[in-house]
Amino acid sequence: MTDLHDLSDTLLERADLREADLRGACLRYADLSNAELDGCDAQGADLVAATMRGCSLVDAVLDSADLTATDLWQADLSRARLDEALLTGASLSDAKLREADLSGAWLPDADLLGADLTGAKLLGAHLTAESWGGRRLLSAWRAANRLLKISGWGRWVDGQTGGGEAAVDKVGPELDSA
Repeated sequence: MTDLHDLSDTLLERADLREADLRGACLRYADLSNAELDGCDAQGADLVAATMRGCSLVDAVLDSADLTATDLWQADLSRARLDEALLTGASLSDAKLREADLSGAWLPDADLLGADLTGAKLLGAHLTAESWGGRRLLSAWRAANRLLKISGWGRWVDGQTGGGEAAVDKVGPELDSA
């Protein structure tokens, strides 16, 4: 019998997996490009190095999922839940994360350039400044109005470097004139 929860290295391009139960599924290295995963439950799923370009994950539940090095370029994760998700080194460039819940998500070295984080929850999210291309972080701060854990800061304001935690209301205004 085939284990439907082990779909590693499987071609699922343009698959219709809306509302699918993928809790704990192994989709490591799978190609889910342009797949429809709206409303799916993929809590704790292993999506390491999966290709999910242009994928639709609206209202998906990805709490505690491992999306390390996953390609989510232009994916739509609007209103998705990614609590405590691992997104280290993931590509989220030009992705839609409107009203997504990224509370406690791990985003070090993730590429978030051009990502739409309007209304996203970033409370306790862990990320590096380089993920945001420096000043692009300001729009996320304005949208989220939360405390972010930031490590390995690059050049934020001419000549300033640092690391640690930054509160939106204390750091944001320094970048306003940029």
